[in-house]
Amino acid sequence: MSERKLNMNIFYQELLNIQGLEVEFIGNSQIFKESIRGFSINSKTIQPDEIFVAIKGDNFDGHKFVGEVIENGNEINVVSRQWYQENGKQFFRGNFFIVKNTLTALQKISQYYRLKFDIPVLAITGSNGKTTTKEMVSAVLETKLNVLKNPGNLNNHIGVPLTLFSLNENQDIAVTEMGANHKGEIAALAEIAQPDYGLITNIGPAHLEFFGSLEGVFQAKSELWSFLEKNSGCAFVNVDDPFLAVNIPAAKKVVKYGFENDADVTGKLLNIDEQGRAAFLVAGEEIKLKIAGVHNINNALAAFVVGRELGIEPEKIKHVLENFEPADKRMEIVKIKGLRIVNDCYNSNPASARKAIQTISQMQTNSNRIAVLGDMFELGELSEKEHGVIGEYIADFKNINYLVTIGKYSEFTSKAAEESGMQNVLHFEKKDELVKYLKSICKFDDIILIKGSRGMKMEEVTKGLMAIL
Repeated sequence: MSERKLNMNIFYQELLNIQGLEVEFIGNSQIFKESIRGFSINSKTIQPDEIFVAIKGDNFDGHKFVGEVIENGNEINVVSRQWYQENGKQFFRGNFFIVKNTLTALQKISQYYRLKFDIPVLAITGSNGKTTTKEMVSAVLETKLNVLKNPGNLNNHIGVPLTLFSLNENQDIAVTEMGANHKGEIAALAEIAQPDYGLITNIGPAHLEFFGSLEGVFQAKSELWSFLEKNSGCAFVNVDDPFLAVNIPAAKKVVKYGFENDADVTGKLLNIDEQGRAAFLVAGEEIKLKIAGVHNINNALAAFVVGRELGIEPEKIKHVLENFEPADKRMEIVKIKGLRIVNDCYNSNPASARKAIQTISQMQTNSNRIAVLGDMFELGELSEKEHGVIGEYIADFKNINYLVTIGKYSEFTSKAAEESGMQNVLHFEKKDELVKYLKSICKFDDIILIKGSRGMKMEEVTKGLMAIL
């Protein structure tokens, strides 16, 4: 991400005049003549002279740290009216911007700040591959442009506003990943970021606990299309996705891409090597990916299409994509003691689990393929069913020799796999016991997939296994 200048292009006094934001100020009005240096919601990482925004969530309340922040020298705070009425009198120092809701204030200020810059914004959402696509696209664009992007996967109702505060006049484009697990959240993020371009990677069974169905997922993600339609934007459409292919947005410009269906830009899968890395052909360029997983050709094709649309030469795009490294815990291949561990622990849902299973089935080995699967979260009433479907799915791959599961719902995966005729299926309640078992069966040239939702912390299995090999 581009480094933010010391001062932002906004003065303290402007916070009192943002449309739709009621603000009361108590403190030293001399600060109004000064420009703001930044915003922070974290009392531990706040930088000197940044504004502290005391966000209240379901399990935390930033207001508890206002005193600590002031004592450490950051005297300017955004706080709720209710908190100030109950606690404000005890503070003899500090400057307070008092609002009804601090999260709403953060978002309103971020939207106001974004509109100060006449630079394009690309929004990326979808069920799978958002972060990888965002990183690929950004790397491609950075060959020619100064790019702002979300750090890591800070893609929610807090992360996107904080990212936009890093805008400056030296940047050429912002690439914002947008995540959501409730309807209306993408629409809200689009209003804040005001994207000129939009890309939905795919529609899959993620966050079904809140979306209810695949149709619900599509309705939530396509809120991005709605914004682009109303604001004369450009949509990049993956026509290999069955939902997206039959719901082409009525945006001012639409660029369709894919491998299987007619598109404006069509790729052709060439081969998959022994490490599960795909090569594909697009616009006369043969691109060999360094990242494992045949599904990553869709992410790479999206990056190619965006790059070409924004003026990046095809040979530069090819170079970037062929040297792209996976982010931590995303289809990361770790080689140790003759084993290949596919460390895909960052997150999991039914679609990404299938893709990871497919990947190890395509990787070449003279030994065993072992799948270690943890629970997939946020599937709601469909949790048992979806975990069972994964068990049936993996049983169809006769070259996957072991299935090892852990977690409340993954037991349904192992049971379904056994019922479908798969041998060597074991379920564990504790990670240390699982790791010991893996050590007992591992041998030279084995391929071990380790995957689960973020809350399962499956990287502990990866680290535990590496520690005792």
